[in-house]
Amino acid sequence: MRTIPCFAIWDSVTGIVKADETLESIDSRPGYIGSPAIGTSEPFFENWDQGGLGLHGTLSVAMDGTVLMFGRGGGKDIHEIFLRRSEDGGATWSERQQIGKSIEMDWKSLGIGPYDGKGWGNDKHFAYATLGTSVVDENTGEIMVFMTSLHPVPFMYKSRDHGKTWKLEKIVLHKDSRGFLPSPNPAHGPGITIKHGRHKGRLLAASHVMPDYRKQGGDQNSYSNAVYSDDHGKTWHSSEPFPLNGTGECGLVELNDGTIYINTRTSARKGNRWIAYSDDSGKTWRDLHEDDELFDGPPDIYGCKAGLLRLDRNDCDVLLFSSPDPSLPEKQNRANVNVWASFDGGKTWPVNRLIKEGPGNYSWITQGRKGTASEGFIYVRSIEGGLARFNMAWLLQPDDKKAGKYAFAKDAPIGKNLARIGPDSDEFVLPPRHSYRMQQKPPFVKSVQNARLIKISNDKLESIEAGYKLVDPKAKGYVLPYKICLPGDEMKISCDVSSGSITVSLLDPKGKMIKTSEPITGGFKMREIVQWPNGFELDKYVATPVTVRFELGGNAELYVMRFDKLFWE
Repeated sequence: MRTIPCFAIWDSVTGIVKADETLESIDSRPGYIGSPAIGTSEPFFENWDQGGLGLHGTLSVAMDGTVLMFGRGGGKDIHEIFLRRSEDGGATWSERQQIGKSIEMDWKSLGIGPYDGKGWGNDKHFAYATLGTSVVDENTGEIMVFMTSLHPVPFMYKSRDHGKTWKLEKIVLHKDSRGFLPSPNPAHGPGITIKHGRHKGRLLAASHVMPDYRKQGGDQNSYSNAVYSDDHGKTWHSSEPFPLNGTGECGLVELNDGTIYINTRTSARKGNRWIAYSDDSGKTWRDLHEDDELFDGPPDIYGCKAGLLRLDRNDCDVLLFSSPDPSLPEKQNRANVNVWASFDGGKTWPVNRLIKEGPGNYSWITQGRKGTASEGFIYVRSIEGGLARFNMAWLLQPDDKKAGKYAFAKDAPIGKNLARIGPDSDEFVLPPRHSYRMQQKPPFVKSVQNARLIKISNDKLESIEAGYKLVDPKAKGYVLPYKICLPGDEMKISCDVSSGSITVSLLDPKGKMIKTSEPITGGFKMREIVQWPNGFELDKYVATPVTVRFELGGNAELYVMRFDKLFWE
């Protein structure tokens, strides 16, 4: 069976592949995640309020498909660790089942000083190690839950019968290269089992270190890392520190080529999520960078714990990311949990959808197991936001609450605010975002001409990178980024015209001129509305592929094109 493109052949309405005649035997059972089909043929979504579940903690799926939601405290016994189980894919849930109890920290042996309740980090509830993140050993089926607070203890609760019974067992937990113990607490994503390379079978879980936990603002020197075990959870080693301080709660996944992708919150600076990779199954990290799309928050300055998942596919890297809506006013803070989708291993995130409107905080995301009642389902839970389960057909279908609709299928209908993308299309690009970033190229677009853009955060200009600028200011030059579909009737650009000028033109798919704007002049423009002569309106060209051409004259510089009406906001 030949390899087929991962993104372009999905039908966003049905979630099913439109296979061509050259494809050989494909398992097309509804919900078979390992096949080209994602989820069932019909969109499915349902959610429950948090009150009905009463949980706060990590989320996992056992090897037999049992969905496990862990929690701690919240009742008469603040030290209780418990879970609820679903053996039918999330349709029904068991009553609250106790796993065990918190463990009092031996702060003298750990050398960390007493928890005397004086100041953050010394609060008495940190004196107890309780529910940490979870790991399912896909080699043995064993389920493990770390015991941790700001510091861990060398114990785990383990189950060998898919979460029915649990036993507290001692483990060996090694310090990292800086001499600190890691904290794989429940605000991290669940662990994974390595499937590729010479470390195949290794258990790997996200964690972080807080060296200055007793100080106010001690998170400035905290850092993300990971813990790994090559003996099925008996002994755990710490990875090298994530190559940036001020980071913390994180998630990690293994890509199809064996690379580990780690995505972390930052609590010491404004900005987006920070990303790095590992080529040795989570021991060391490389290529640190700030993601140009995935926000860290809200609130932006302190970030928020997010969920991260790689779908169980062997033909491409589909990642899902869950977090509160970044565009809400600061007073609303954490609310409206969304799920974003990437179809190229986290390079771009072209799709997002609202899971639940209203309060929503930390979130966890996981998926069902093949051949079980949970197969085809994706599960998201959040503090205050409850629990949701859905399939990819629902995530990819048009959202009626959005300003417009896109259908990602070769034969999708064309209409007002509806556009199509085929597997060989060079006439379309990603749907518009908060800032239309011209350097992003999805795998289904053949080629683009790229510009580096200004970075805008909270409607304030923080820094300027080099954009398009003429080599000879006495000449005129054209910038043709690529073909796009306009989302609305108003276009803005950010530029520094200085004493030069910029003119915007629209060309049809055959390169014929549609209309040229009035010249833009007069210095720096943060969000300049493009003016069109003779009452020309963009409405006619919404969802119709056009080329936007910029003509630069003099010493003008172009940075970014913006739209206020967004499809995937």
